[in-house]
Amino acid sequence: MEKEVDHLIINLNGNDPELVKFITQIKNLDLLMNYPWSDNNWSSLHESQHYWLSLLILEDQVRAFSLFSRIGDELHLLKILVDPACQGVGLGKKLLKVDFDEHFIDWESCFLEVREDNFSAIKLYSNLGFKLLHKVNSFYSDGCTALKMSLTYSNS
Repeated sequence: MEKEVDHLIINLNGNDPELVKFITQIKNLDLLMNYPWSDNNWSSLHESQHYWLSLLILEDQVRAFSLFSRIGDELHLLKILVDPACQGVGLGKKLLKVDFDEHFIDWESCFLEVREDNFSAIKLYSNLGFKLLHKVNSFYSDGCTALKMSLTYSNS
């Protein structure tokens, strides 16, 4: 992972040529995970201007992405994924730090839900400063509990 990684952020409302170029890679990467989204989930994102996709690209391949909803000064992290071949080298942390520090300006808080059995994600979010708000029982379709976490922006 010594090579330079490009970072793009794309609004999902519209016909951004970058989105068209990478959407198949994004969906295929999602399919490698335990709980991929359906085509309907992905298609519904084009209906609002509030959704933003952030990509880390290495050698013209999406290696990580995050998906946010932004309304006003509040962010909601809906999904973050790192290519399994690239996990464990800090790409997820790098992606979120760039998102929070460079791409989303004038935000006050970010919320997310994470499966309570996704220990690596919980560790990542905690290391970035997210705090547990509460648990939501049976949040996921398989009955798994979600942890609702939040991060308040600090410019220090």
